[in-house]
Amino acid sequence: MLWWIDCLESGVKFTPKKIATFDPTRKLPRMKESPAKLKNQRGRPRTKDGFVRLSPRFPASTAALLEKASALRGLTVTGFILDAARAAAEQVVTDETRWQLDEAETKTILKLLANPPKPNPAAHKAAALAADVTIRS
Repeated sequence: MLWWIDCLESGVKFTPKKIATFDPTRKLPRMKESPAKLKNQRGRPRTKDGFVRLSPRFPASTAALLEKASALRGLTVTGFILDAARAAAEQVVTDETRWQLDEAETKTILKLLANPPKPNPAAHKAAALAADVTIRS
């Protein structure tokens, strides 16, 4: 039952105000670009040229050091931070995705690949469990 009918039945005085109505013929203003297109998967706003805006906060001493270092290199603070952050990020990705093996380790890996050990009961159990798993990327 509608709340205003409940009010009438209970004796409460009801003075209706203007009620907003939905007009399906009314044209809504169109946005220039969809808000979903202006955000990447983590919800950070990005500009139309594909750049993502980050707003890190630094202690005053770190900001002063960044300003001094960027001036010494002849870069803006933003350019200096971008260069340093990109180099550090590339190093992390390289360290975490590539192996550096010495000659003995390389020979051991190649020998295992050429002549793999026979599967034991634990390997059979793991293969049976993995058969039901679907990997999505």
